[in-house]
Amino acid sequence: MPNPDYVIERLSSNSYGELIEIWEASVRATHLFLTEKDIAFYKPLILKYALPGIKTYGIKNNNALLGFMGVSENKVEMLFLRPDCRGRGLGRKLLSFALNELKIRNIDVNEENPDALGFYLHLGYEVVSRDELDGNGKPHPILHLQHRTGRLSENNTHIHSVRKVSVADFMNCVKTDYSNDKRRTAMSDELIDIYDGNMNHLGTAPRSQAHREGLWHKAFHCWIVKRASDGRHRVLLQLRSKNKDTHPSLLDISAAGHLKAGEQPRDGIKNIEEELGIKVDFDKLNKLFTINHVFERNGYINHEFNPTYLLETDKNLSELSMNPNEVDGVLEATIDDLRNLFSHKVDYIYVSGLLLDEYENYVPHTGSVSVSDFVPHEDSYYVKVMDTVRRYFDNPQKLAV
Repeated sequence: MPNPDYVIERLSSNSYGELIEIWEASVRATHLFLTEKDIAFYKPLILKYALPGIKTYGIKNNNALLGFMGVSENKVEMLFLRPDCRGRGLGRKLLSFALNELKIRNIDVNEENPDALGFYLHLGYEVVSRDELDGNGKPHPILHLQHRTGRLSENNTHIHSVRKVSVADFMNCVKTDYSNDKRRTAMSDELIDIYDGNMNHLGTAPRSQAHREGLWHKAFHCWIVKRASDGRHRVLLQLRSKNKDTHPSLLDISAAGHLKAGEQPRDGIKNIEEELGIKVDFDKLNKLFTINHVFERNGYINHEFNPTYLLETDKNLSELSMNPNEVDGVLEATIDDLRNLFSHKVDYIYVSGLLLDEYENYVPHTGSVSVSDFVPHEDSYYVKVMDTVRRYFDNPQKLAV
């Protein structure tokens, strides 16, 4: 069946009755944080003040109005679709029109509406600031977003369902896949270099033996970061595959992996490409430090030397070519939020990104995570990484290694 023809056109005040109808239906379907009293409060304000103060554009099919957006001089002030029209790519078409035709890159969203926020983030918008109260003084925080590039195609083939769940709940919904058992066994038996506690080379051993006997070895760490104009620089977190033999389904360093026998830290960049599809020269990495990591639980003894690096990128998460055999998702959090989490100043932090669903599609996700959602490196390690990354952004020439 051919795709229907959609038309976007400027609307007049004669459409306000239909617009407020769409607004209310959409709010009831998506703004679940609003009470009946809230809706009754906002509805006349939208009709009397908000709509007359903006330009409205509707998206139609066969002259039927399916949704609309309202714009001011430099911002999309509102975007609402009829509930039965969600999932057709209409929101993307409206935003593509705003970016490409109207040259408007900014948009606001309620922080309590994670579906909308996840949708915007997936299309290349980034949070640039936050207001604790909405424009009417109500305790509904507003996030101010800006599109990174100012361009967006109407192609909707990569947009899938958006849902709000915890990382743990999301992974519990994904069917267990045992097709990688042989691969996991092969990886656990690969030869790695073994060292004494002073990093003097002793020989080689299978990785499974190193973890069974607590033999010192090396693993490459790379933290991938994105610069933000407002100083809220972001860190990419990798969700380890549910099929990993160690720490499955936990958040971890952006890219990491054991160094095989004979490999040096510069060979670790293969993990960045294999896991995330990012090709990078080793010289583009910044050395942070080398740290010792010790972890023991249920007969698993991990003694590692971790040469740790930083890679700055401007790629959107949707541009990554993730390996579903290695990576069940990628999420972003700010440096400050991560530091506060592992300094135990907060119990949870906000993250957003993409998670693998049961159909092996990476779909938008927003939610909160706690320390228990992360691979159990020492808390001091995470804090040290965030402090060093912050120094890099403040003055990369003085980054201590």
